[in-house]
Parts: sequence; C-alpha cells; structure tokens
Amino acid sequence: MKPILTGRLALTALLAFCVTGCASTLRSWAGHMDPDQAAKYASMSPEQFVKTRFYTEDLGVLSKLGVASRDPNKRPTQPAISADGRMVLSVAYYNDVNYHQLTRPRQNLQLYCEAARHGQWQAVRTYEENPIAAAQLDLGAVYTEAEILVLDDLKRREAYLGYEPVQAQMAANVAAATTRDAAALNAQVASAYGAKGFRYAIDEGAFGVFRCDEGTSSWSVSVLPDQFFPSEDPSNQLDTPTILLVIKPFRAEDPRPPAVDGTSPPNPPQ
Repeated sequence: MKPILTGRLALTALLAFCVTGCASTLRSWAGHMDPDQAAKYASMSPEQFVKTRFYTEDLGVLSKLGVASRDPNKRPTQPAISADGRMVLSVAYYNDVNYHQLTRPRQNLQLYCEAARHGQWQAVRTYEENPIAAAQLDLGAVYTEAEILVLDDLKRREAYLGYEPVQAQMAANVAAATTRDAAALNAQVASAYGAKGFRYAIDEGAFGVFRCDEGTSSWSVSVLPDQFFPSEDPSNQLDTPTILLVIKPFRAEDPRPPAVDGTSPPNPPQ
C-alpha cells in the first residue's frame, strides 16, 4: 500500500512546494486514492476496509513518524477505534488551502465502493451544518445593537439634549468601532478553525450518510465531524486546525447511525 504522510508536517511541506496548480498532489499526499489503489481492498468487507484504511494504516504511518500515542488531556494526534471495532475516529489536519484530509474518508470510501466492490455510490443525507460559521458574529446586528445602546444611554442621561445630530454621530462612531472589533474577532475565529477549508469540504460533499449498492446487497457509512480543535497560533504554519471525524459503516439491520444535523438520527437506508 502507498504510505500516507499525515499530520501537520505533510500539510506544511506541501504548501511549501505547491503554490498553485497542485490540487492533485495535495489530495494524493492527504491520502486520496486512485481506482488501482482502491481495487487492492476488494477482498475486504466495508467494516474491514474502514478499520484497515483509517485506523491500522494511519496508526502504522504515524508510529513510523514517531508521533506520540493518544493523550486524553491533549489534542488527538492518532486515530482511535471503538471497542467493537466498527467505528473509527480519524484525525484530520487542514487549513484554508489544503483541506483534503477532511474529504479523504468520503473519497476513499466512494472509490472502494466503485472500484473495489463495483457498486453504485450515492449520498443519502448530506451534512450542511457549519458550526464555525455559526460562531461568527453578525456584523449588521452588532452595529445596530451598539448604536441603539448608545442612543438609549444618551437619552437616559439627557446628554446633548436637543442636539440629535450629535447624539446620532456619537452612536454611529461607537457602533462603527464595535463592529470593527467584532470583525477582527470573526477573522481570528475563522483563521483558528480554518473556516474556508471546512466550507470547501462541505461543498465537496465530504460529510453525511452514504450508501453503496452492490446489486444483491448494500451497505452504508456515515462520515461526520465530531470534535473541532482550533489552531492555537494561526500565524504558525506548523499549527493547523484539527477535526476528529467519526467513520462508521452500517447495514440496514444495524442500530441507527449518528444524526447529520445534531438532532434525531436518520433511518437506515433500505
């Protein structure tokens, strides 16, 4: 099997050599497969493929690179697997330019379905939630609220009474300054969590519940973001955001998979 160079080192190395026109190289280094690679897993069941590809192989590469084992008190650096061996927590490093470790599980699984199992792949439910975007402040609302608060305060104290243009200008100045601060905070959050990269991954259909129809049988798999770990120093290229991705194959008779919207789980496809 082709080794997968994972982690911040690979991400930074690729960005150093690739400025433009190297998306295919970035995807390859992030662990995306081609049909010939996928075909080598043809003898494996979906459960075996998920365990092998996203846990055993990744763990082996990281061990060779000397990456420390998982520490529950720190940001995860290695994949984990459930006690029954059917669910893998995969560690994905990314930024606004190279987000392909986020799209890797879906891409690998789709090629495994199509090239190794000769099945038909389809998205059953797509994940559209964006908690990073949801954490951004609404700048219009910030401006309006600040302006109203200042005007109310001036009226309550009867400051500049009868000089409404002055009151309005003071409120506008404070609101503008507050909005600039909010915009700066939004930029910090977006940078720390790789907001553009995560959005690109969503747009490429990286997350959700998917099904592979193999003619006489079918299987499904959920790929969902679980935990977000921001970059502690966005100016440091070696410190990138990290997301734990939950990958779980299941059959129609299995317990219901994780929800894609944080509410009730979807029914397994029949």
